[in-house]
Amino acid sequence: MSSQKILAAEAVHPFIPGEKLTFDLKWGSIGAGKAVLRVLPHKTFDDRKVYHFELTARSGKTIDRIFKIRDRMDSYADIAMNHSLLYREKIREGGYRKDRVVTFDWEKNEVAYVSGSKAPRHIPVMPGTFDPLSAFYYVRVNLKAGLSKIERPITDGKKNVIGRVDILRRAKVNVGKRTYDAYELEPIMADVELFSADKDSEIRIWVSADERRLPVLIQSRIKWGVFRAELRRVEYVPMPVQPGE
Repeated sequence: MSSQKILAAEAVHPFIPGEKLTFDLKWGSIGAGKAVLRVLPHKTFDDRKVYHFELTARSGKTIDRIFKIRDRMDSYADIAMNHSLLYREKIREGGYRKDRVVTFDWEKNEVAYVSGSKAPRHIPVMPGTFDPLSAFYYVRVNLKAGLSKIERPITDGKKNVIGRVDILRRAKVNVGKRTYDAYELEPIMADVELFSADKDSEIRIWVSADERRLPVLIQSRIKWGVFRAELRRVEYVPMPVQPGE
């Protein structure tokens, strides 16, 4: 893709490198910790500039005594947001540990999935497939008035499915002391591990209806209660200029 096309593609996206979104995590009325979504400086893969998305989540001191959480996910997608290139996950939840890497090979239309020290497993993937984290940024790019759903292939490295986000309604939502005009979304992708839960669980995401398409509230209702991630702070941190830019 030419530099002009790259700039044109990036210009229409609602996020830029330096975006940092901080969320308060709550379990019912209990403060459970915080999560941070960041768009990091561009990386270069095979001489191509790519996006780098990062999600971190950590429990607070009160929850640490019961169930300590230290999670990190890194995702890399092409500048035009056509597909993923690499996905890394480091999960530390209580006594549970998982490290996995999903590498996309678009010449072969397959991914290599590595969990811990196990040998790689390969599965075919559909063109345009995203990992679970970059898929959310794809939704931010494509969310607009009049749509009832957004569909795209998605993989966690073990399965490749058509992920769907239903756009339920546009309405006001209260988050902390602020009221947002937002779209209420429901992800339908239970076969992908990041969104796996028991059959009675449900996830809702509220995304601002302005040009930034900010996730302002994420709510998951499971048999143990209701978990919420409430947007607390939006920052745009200056990013260092990469060589050649």
